Amino acid sequence: MPYVQRNESGAVTGIFEVSQKGYAEEFLGDDSVELQPRFVDLKGARIAELNAIAQRLADQAISGYPKAETLSWPDQAAEALAWAVDDAVPTPYMDSLALSRGLDRVEYLNRTVAKVASFKAFSAHVFGTRQKYADQIDAATNEAELNAIVFNFA
Repeated sequence: MPYVQRNESGAVTGIFEVSQKGYAEEFLGDDSVELQPRFVDLKGARIAELNAIAQRLADQAISGYPKAETLSWPDQAAEALAWAVDDAVPTPYMDSLALSRGLDRVEYLNRTVAKVASFKAFSAHVFGTRQKYADQIDAATNEAELNAIVFNFA
């Protein structure tokens, strides 16, 4: 079925279902080794699979929050963590949030410090694990090694 185009060194650079007069007239069978996925493509597919798992886990962790609110998290974390070091540090954004929620400022800051620590531990686990598997994929030298990598984020 496939007709191929080749570059000057003979490598397949294009695949077509029908012959392309003048540049893709050579027919190769579907089982041709030259049409099988290249190892670099297989590695790319495994990285894409790995990244999708990590992203799904991250998305699940923040799914209860609107995106606009998550954009404020770095500011919230900065104020809360600065306050945890020195309770005299001004925390105007956190004070506004506590007031809007009807919570005591100190209680709200303590809750936020705890959430920051929890999310950091979660993200370190997920993304550290993702990086470990990415390193294994990068180090794989053949398809068997690549297929032996089993992703486990537990």
